[in-house]
Amino acid sequence: DMWEVDKDKFIERYEQREPNAIQFDANIGRYTEVINNVQIQETITPVHFILVNSADLKKAITEHCLEWQSKLCDLLYKLTVNKIQHVYDYTRTNAIRIMTKPTNLREMQESVELFDRLRQEVSSEEEEFPSISERIGVLDKYRVFVPPQVLELEKHIPEEWEKYLVTLDEAEKMIGYAKVIVNKMKESMEQLPTADTAA
Repeated sequence: DMWEVDKDKFIERYEQREPNAIQFDANIGRYTEVINNVQIQETITPVHFILVNSADLKKAITEHCLEWQSKLCDLLYKLTVNKIQHVYDYTRTNAIRIMTKPTNLREMQESVELFDRLRQEVSSEEEEFPSISERIGVLDKYRVFVPPQVLELEKHIPEEWEKYLVTLDEAEKMIGYAKVIVNKMKESMEQLPTADTAA
C-alpha cells in the first residue's frame, strides 16, 4: 500500500534491485495513472442528504503520488549519472593502467592478467550502453531536468569507448611482448633444479 510504505526505505531497497529503464517507466507511470483516475472522479458527491467534498482527499492523493514519482525520478537520475560516470572512470583509469610499462617480472604478470580481464569485460561493458540511453529517454519522458553537461557526456560515450578500444589494441602489442617474456621466464624457472632433482 503506497500510503503505508516508508518511501525512503522502499527507494533504498528498490535501488539494490538495480531496476532497468522499463521497470522505472512502469513504476513512475503507475502513479500517473492513479493521479488521472483521481482527477476524473467527481469532487462533490451527494451521499443521501449530504454533499461530500473530496477536494482535499484528491489533493492529498495527488501530492502523495507526485512525491513517489519525484523520489523514483531522483533515483533514476542518480543511477543514470552513475552509469555515465562509470564509463568515463572505467575507460580512463584502465587506459592509464594498461599502458603503464611493466618494469619487472611481477608487473609483467600483472599487466598480462589485467589485459586479459579488460578484454573479457569489453562485451559486458558495451551491453550497458543502450540501457543508459533508455534511462535518459525515461527521464525525458517525465520531464526530469538533466544538465546539458550530463547529456553531452552520454552523447559522447561511443566516441570515448572507441578511443579506449584503440588503447587496448595498442596495449595488446606491448602485452604480447610481455607475455613472451613471462612465458620464457616461467620456462626457465621450471628448468631450474629442485631439491628432488638435485638429490
